[in-house]
Parts: sequence; structure tokens; C-alpha cells
Amino acid sequence: MLTNKLIVVLTVVFITLLSLFPSDSRGPASISRLHDADYYVGVGMSPWSLNDKSADEWIQVAHYLASQCDTNGTIAPLLGISIGGMQKDGSCHLFTTRQSQDPSDPYIKYGTDYLTPILKQADTEGVAIFLGVESGRARVSNLLTILETRTRNHPCVIGFMVDMEWVLEVSKDKRESLIDDWYRQVRDYGNYQLYLVSWVTSRIDRYDEPHIVYLYDGQDFIGYSHMERYIMDWGDSFHPAKVGVYYGYNSDWDWQQGYTVKSLQALILSVPNARYVLYWTETIDERNL
Repeated sequence: MLTNKLIVVLTVVFITLLSLFPSDSRGPASISRLHDADYYVGVGMSPWSLNDKSADEWIQVAHYLASQCDTNGTIAPLLGISIGGMQKDGSCHLFTTRQSQDPSDPYIKYGTDYLTPILKQADTEGVAIFLGVESGRARVSNLLTILETRTRNHPCVIGFMVDMEWVLEVSKDKRESLIDDWYRQVRDYGNYQLYLVSWVTSRIDRYDEPHIVYLYDGQDFIGYSHMERYIMDWGDSFHPAKVGVYYGYNSDWDWQQGYTVKSLQALILSVPNARYVLYWTETIDERNL
């Protein structure tokens, strides 16, 4: 029978060992916190570059970028995946395979499933994901239905994104009327965010809904202060709603290569209501990420 003194000694040894070999914070336990993080930092993924890296490599890049973020509050690594790209004929090419229950839409095309391996890895590694589309002439409501069926069993997914520049199912002046429908559809699925992407504030009305996030994908700036002016304006236009910013485009590489990832993230997070920071895949390799 163990003496009290021996029990105390063994307890101290056990606690010491735990401190020497901490658990991996990237593991499944962090999944439960993904919907409640203060900031989301990682990669904005073009549909045409999904297969440039393995699922594990994309996860590693997301973790690295999140580790470079210097701000107070909880930070979740993020993959903002554009899973559908618009083609010349106006159709939306999805990098997932067709399933029998998918809605019929002549403007939705299917291809290789690059999505499932990333979702599985993100579930395991505690990386947040939102999925988006360049819808073209396809109905956004149909695309959202397809995305939800692919992700309903993946707790890593925190929302769905629509790139407003490529919504062609209605005329430009009628796009806004669809946002209410998309929002209700996404919220009916569960505790998800609706992400709206544009580079022109006039293309998106501000909605007093706490679960709509406005993402800015402007590019082709002449320098740091030029970008700063535009992203501050974006944040002001949608305040107090949450906003996010993409960076790392080819058109900005000449000047952005002179700044570290950490300093560019700090620039974006200087926008008071910025909560999302996404490095676009165009210059990932130039950064050796």
C-alpha cells in the first residue's frame, strides 16, 4: 500500500513530466474553440491552386501564418478556400465530385475532389475553414446547398463565402436582394458566418447582422500607405461589423516583399474591426511558405 509521502512524490513527478512534454495545441481539442476565436489568420486559397500543396502542407502554412500574428486575443489558423472558380462560359467549376442529392444547375460543373482531404486534416489539426465560390451564372443558393452537404460533418467549417464580383445570376443592381436569402440559408444550417467579398464598398450594403463578415480583396497598390488608406476605408464603411483583408497578390509583390508577414498582418489588424487576415496563394511560394 502506497504511503502518503510516496503518493505526493509520484504526483510531483507526473506534473513535472507533463510540463516537459506539453500536448500539441494544434490537435482536435482546439476544434471546439474555432467558432469563438477573436482573430482568424491564414491562407486565402484560389480554386486553381488547391492542388499545389498537400492537405498537410496547407495546414502547416495556416499554422505558420497564425503564429506570426502579434495581437491580444485568441487566434485561430484559417484556410479560406475558394472551392469553385468561374469559367469563361459563366459556369462555376467545383473541385468536388457530384453527389446524387446535389441540386440540378446547368452552370455547376464538377471536378477532382481536392476538398475532402483538407477538411479531414483541418478537423484533426484544429484549423478553421470557410468555403467560398465564384458563382458565375450558377445560383448561389444551389452552391451553398452543395457546400453544406460536403461539410456538415466537419466541425472545422465556420462559414460560407460569396465573391460578389462574380455573381452573375442576376443583374448587378439586383445582387443585394439575394444577400438576405443567402444569410437565412447559411444560418439555417447552423452557427455559421456568411462572408461577402469585394473590393468596392458600393457593391455591398451594410447589414445589421452579427454573422456577416465583409472581406476586402483589393490589390494593385503603389505601397504601404496606399494599402493602409484603402483598408481603413473598408473597415470604416462596414463598422461595427467584422471585416477581413486579403494580401499577397502578385500585383503587390514588388513592394510587399520588402515587408515581413508579421508587419503586413499588423497593418491589416490596425483596422479597428479587422478580424480576418488572409494571405492569397499567388505569392505563397515566393515567401517560401
